[in-house]
Amino acid sequence: MVGSMRVRDVTFTLLLCGSVPAWGAGSGPGRDPGTVRGAWHTAIESRGPAPSEDVARALDIARAKIAIGAFEQAGALLAGLPRRGDRSDAIVLRLRAVTEFAQGRYAPAAVLFAAAADRAVGKAAGVLDARAGHAFELAGATRLARVHYRRAARRLPEIRGWLAVREARLLTDTAAIGRLLGRTGPAGRALAASVWADALLRAGDTAGAVAYRARAGRPAAAASLALAMGDRSTGRRLLYQALRAGATENLVPALEAAMARVPPVNPDEVIALAGALRRVGRLPDAARMLRDAVSRTGNAWLLIAAAEAQADAGDRAAALATLELAVSQSGRAAGDAAYARARMLLRVRGEQAGVPALLSFARRFPEHPAVPTALFLLADARERAGDRRSADSLYHLVGSRFPHHSTASQSFLRLAANAERARQFDRARRLLASVRDGRGPDADAARYLLGRVALQAGDTAAAVAEWTALASGDSLGYYALLARDALALPSLRIERPTWPDAGPLLRRAADQLALLKAAGFSDEADALVDWASHQLADDAEQLVAFGRWLLDAGYTEPAVNLGWRASRRLGLHDARVLRLVFPWPLRDLVESEAQKFNLDPYLLAGLIRQESLFRSGVVSRAGAVGLMQLMPGTALQVARRLGLEWQEDLLAVADANLHVGAAHLSSLLRRYRGNEIFALAAYNAGGRPVDQWRQRWTPAHDWVQFVERIPYPETRAYVRTVVRNRTLYRALYPATDPP
Repeated sequence: MVGSMRVRDVTFTLLLCGSVPAWGAGSGPGRDPGTVRGAWHTAIESRGPAPSEDVARALDIARAKIAIGAFEQAGALLAGLPRRGDRSDAIVLRLRAVTEFAQGRYAPAAVLFAAAADRAVGKAAGVLDARAGHAFELAGATRLARVHYRRAARRLPEIRGWLAVREARLLTDTAAIGRLLGRTGPAGRALAASVWADALLRAGDTAGAVAYRARAGRPAAAASLALAMGDRSTGRRLLYQALRAGATENLVPALEAAMARVPPVNPDEVIALAGALRRVGRLPDAARMLRDAVSRTGNAWLLIAAAEAQADAGDRAAALATLELAVSQSGRAAGDAAYARARMLLRVRGEQAGVPALLSFARRFPEHPAVPTALFLLADARERAGDRRSADSLYHLVGSRFPHHSTASQSFLRLAANAERARQFDRARRLLASVRDGRGPDADAARYLLGRVALQAGDTAAAVAEWTALASGDSLGYYALLARDALALPSLRIERPTWPDAGPLLRRAADQLALLKAAGFSDEADALVDWASHQLADDAEQLVAFGRWLLDAGYTEPAVNLGWRASRRLGLHDARVLRLVFPWPLRDLVESEAQKFNLDPYLLAGLIRQESLFRSGVVSRAGAVGLMQLMPGTALQVARRLGLEWQEDLLAVADANLHVGAAHLSSLLRRYRGNEIFALAAYNAGGRPVDQWRQRWTPAHDWVQFVERIPYPETRAYVRTVVRNRTLYRALYPATDPP
């Protein structure tokens, strides 16, 4: 069984025991990326008899199998290795402990960790003692857990306070607990508050326990305790607070408690509870709860929420019927429902049903803020139906009547594109200039397109002036990079940065973080990252220093966040900021898979940056998983086509996800005869819509206008972003650079 959390928990123990092949290293100059092997590749290439005579090879295979979650296979391989009386015996003990722990066999895992600690020295021994303490704790052997936590604290003074919190939760004497928690540093105060809350509960101070659980960031647990002590008012407040905030801590038990003990009594609570049900995938339950509430109150907002839940559950017919009821209400909610119904009709039943619904909405609710968008959609529908005159009239209405709405500039861009196709260059230039001069979100698009039209009109000087101003003003945006290409400027190159030294605070935090991760203390490591990041305020040099360290430690998302914070002081053109905001972990794996499937590695890196931010275990709301955000069904189809043995949990394993994802992207490129724009659009939106867009719009060679006309805003932005990312990755990470 592979799982992202299990893989995360064992990764740094594996690093302690020896390197995992291709575990996130960078590609050095002259290195053949085709020789890179990740954990999954190593595991699947090791079929056949266990190589017990080659201990080093067997250990590599065992590490790989652990990394992909094949714990039983790894355990069987390790159990068959002979004892040699050298360092390999200690490594075998450690790896066997990892396999036992990952399978929930904590008692034997604890014994093995302890035996490995006895054979180790220095910090390695301390980490293994910490792992033994954790395993003994989970096995219920409290006394032995305390012994090993104390031994670890002596060997690892850097995390002594964190280990004190671990030991404190094993005690019953509040005075002793207080003394141990007094050793906790500021980064661990929330975890200490949680332990103190449990101690107060055991001492009979339930009110204090509730307060400390809430203070520790555990509102659901605090609510559960308040309800258990009969304080329904506090329990209700904390429980629905947790549900509204999107908390995941104890979410399922919190949902059960809300439905059974403090069911919602007003529409706001119903919507909060239904939203939580949707977050955990219980879509039919959410829809049913909302419909039941509607039958009692007839609240229009509940009707809209019920329709959303029904649509999420795949019952669009029921969602449309529910929206019909909401439309019959009065006030703003009725307008929202009418707009939602029209959009759904347009998406589900096409223009024949959707266009009249949009017209009806716009006429009945002329002051509704969604009217400009509705009119824009009507114009788009008319244009796709071939009625360009009506479309242009509607585009002009949106642009002139709603000049400050986001669809106004989009409407003028459409009018300009139509004028350009009709070779009405003067009109197109006037429209584009008005968008450019408005300095709104589409100003850069207008400036680039204005250069194109000027060039077609024979005004080369004006085209060069527009593109030069765009490229020099923002040389890193999508349109600015298009302008650089149009001007035939040299390829963008961003010099390799020199990183600042971390200050004492960050060095201590980094030392602690490395040890916490090696010990498998995930909660403590996350708490430390969060705390340290907040201590930096706006010290740009320390932000980039700690961000660099976090990248190396595998904390990509916090590192990127620090990069954006540093950009407010240093600007986005700073090379250090760019390396943080556009990181390239797992570079060797990406280059290897790109080579296998004849892909541009920079395109692949840019796509992964947009899809997952290089997070192997991330899961989208739609259910897409891993680095390349593959849907399980798509991954299974691709894996079968490749002849691979596949299971869904492999999507959380970096090189497995990359292999299947790269194969999928390669197949899309073949489908569209190498056209990267079509392939990217299909990767995001699916092949069927892209095929329709290709037949409906501009010639295939005019890919810029094709992107501009993509009707899905998410897909349009996605293609632009990945194209921009590819250029930036090529500029930031030249092939000749060392990692």
